[in-house]
Amino acid sequence: MTKIFLDESGDLGFSKRSSNWFILTIVLTNSHRRIENVIKRTHRGLKKKYKRIKELHAYNSNVITRKRILNDLVKLDDIKILCIILNKKKVYTDLQN
Repeated sequence: MTKIFLDESGDLGFSKRSSNWFILTIVLTNSHRRIENVIKRTHRGLKKKYKRIKELHAYNSNVITRKRILNDLVKLDDIKILCIILNKKKVYTDLQN
């Protein structure tokens, strides 16, 4: 059975304080345990002060942690990653309102 992991980054607003991009990422796999193990291994390798954090967020993580996760995920053979990237500056004004 295929498992789906979905996450978004950015916001859907169009005010001056809103993000410039909205990104939707979808990960498809038949072996979700292997993805979970990558995250657990990475979390175990963090310094003690970061282990209290229950979720890993790329925005808050350092470059080494992000690269470690991506390098481990790329080694998995049963994984598909899809990204939808919206440059909100290119959205028609009619749709922004």
